[in-house]
Amino acid sequence: MHITASSFAEALNNQQPTPTDSFGSILARIPKPTPVDEIKIIDEEKAAAKAKKDPFAAETSVNWARALWITLVVIGALLLLLFITPYIIWMFFNAKAKGNGDGAKGAYLKHRAVMYYLNQLGHFRNNTGPYQYASQIDAQFGTQLSTFSNVYQKIKYSSMTLTASEAETVNGFYSPFITQVRSKVPFKTRFSKFLNIYNTIHYFTQPKTS
Repeated sequence: MHITASSFAEALNNQQPTPTDSFGSILARIPKPTPVDEIKIIDEEKAAAKAKKDPFAAETSVNWARALWITLVVIGALLLLLFITPYIIWMFFNAKAKGNGDGAKGAYLKHRAVMYYLNQLGHFRNNTGPYQYASQIDAQFGTQLSTFSNVYQKIKYSSMTLTASEAETVNGFYSPFITQVRSKVPFKTRFSKFLNIYNTIHYFTQPKTS
């Protein structure tokens, strides 16, 4: 155990050490008996145990305002990602459709992009046949989807080689079609439709018809 004694007695006020003093000379000048006002007893084993425990027992204050702010930012970022997901998908489909020519793969990618675009704008195909659906779109937007759809069906179900005219249809169809539909649908309408995650879910969950 460690014992410390403290005194505020006047007899000790003038006990000033000098450069030549040693511990023994200072101790010899202390009056005997020495007046003591306070005694402190320290159990070294308990003190050591407390010092070891304190770093783990110390409470860490939590900045709740900062934690709430971080939570709101994360939630906001997730919501933003959710709402722009339809547009991200469209950017991917559109880039793929533009990057391919008049072959079977090009026709497939163009058809996929067109169907997704129309679906996102709210023109669901549902159980309508390919030609009937394409004709409805052509009547509404003044496009040539039915012509392209006929060539696409030939590529999909026939092993016959495309004629030069059919290959030209596949190659020249996509960009004019998107431009024509876009010109008929106001920007505000397109913007709101592409924020509608329900339409996107509908596209990926609808029955896979021809």
